[in-house]
Amino acid sequence: MKYDTAEMRATRGAKRLDKKDPGWALEGQERSIDLTKLNVNSSSDCPLGQRFGNSREGEGRIRPWWWFFLPQDWVVSFGFLPISMEDREDLNRAWTRQILQRRRD
Repeated sequence: MKYDTAEMRATRGAKRLDKKDPGWALEGQERSIDLTKLNVNSSSDCPLGQRFGNSREGEGRIRPWWWFFLPQDWVVSFGFLPISMEDREDLNRAWTRQILQRRRD
């Protein structure tokens, strides 16, 4: 399967979080995302894990009920899981840019 770039996937995931968890990227709130710990390969340190306690809980909070019928690769398409180990660093950088952009805005 061919996936979009890490930047495109992180942008898609960040927009979903904007809709379902407004202010998710801001500092100084309960469960703020710590960029020094950000790791898309970790269920507790990925954006969903840091916001909701773990990635599974986050997945359940941000997807509509009908997403349960989608293949599991939706988490890859929305940048919540890397395609490969090589993709992990690109995706971490893309998420960092998405978060910093929202903190500046």
